[in-house]
Amino acid sequence: MPHPIKLLWQDRSSRGEGIELIRIACKRGALLYEHTHDYPEVFWIEEGTCLHRINGGEDILSAGAIVFIRPFDTHQLLAAGVGGFTLCNFTLNPILTQLFTKRHPGDWDACWYPKGQPPRTSQATPAQMGRLKTLYSEVAEGNRDSLELEHFLTRLIRLFRPRMATGQEGIIPDWLIRALDSLNDSEVLRDGVPGFIKAAGHSHEHVTRECRRHLGLGPHALISNARMELAGRLLQQTQLTVEAIAEHCGYASTARFYVNFQRIHNQSPKRYRTVKQ
Repeated sequence: MPHPIKLLWQDRSSRGEGIELIRIACKRGALLYEHTHDYPEVFWIEEGTCLHRINGGEDILSAGAIVFIRPFDTHQLLAAGVGGFTLCNFTLNPILTQLFTKRHPGDWDACWYPKGQPPRTSQATPAQMGRLKTLYSEVAEGNRDSLELEHFLTRLIRLFRPRMATGQEGIIPDWLIRALDSLNDSEVLRDGVPGFIKAAGHSHEHVTRECRRHLGLGPHALISNARMELAGRLLQQTQLTVEAIAEHCGYASTARFYVNFQRIHNQSPKRYRTVKQ
């Protein structure tokens, strides 16, 4: 297997731009080789479904998925569903983003997670997708200079940084909000409760206690619900087999997947796909 190629900001921009953007459709095959870069970027899936190979793992992204890529991440995107996918991608000037992170370190880390964690992958709501489309148009029509970069980052981070959320016992801790967000990562779902505990960064006992205290559910129930939500999206938006979806959602047994899906959705996976597609 060839080594990943490294993309350099100086090869993308020679006029001191703060930000570059592109909307591109990939009908089949891969979008670029496996690669890394010396700049951060962010992309979201506008339509369709793709396979995201990231840091040695794989994740299936459907419409509405947004991923915050750090300079040290290695990744590749491949078409996974019928009709391929369309994405919007923003590459960010590494020097200017470093200046931004010095002024807003906590806000930056809330989206572009520090090294040692998987990159943040979130599922945007319809309202967030609408605001992303507006943001794309604003940048496309702007000067793409340092001021444009500042505006883009401020708007984007405000849209996706964890908000103070309240549960059954007051404000939910930031670490738990981040752990809940990690449930959008299929690798965490495949790892199950251990993956969720690792993303939380606390002991199993503490995470379980805080989940029950704030959410009324333990880690196992949270994982199960997130798996079923992902399974529903994949059944609706891809042509993957039920067996492949079960495996991708972390089920070693397809039979167990069928039982849990029937219990949550009151219909079989195949029936759900027929109704929703």
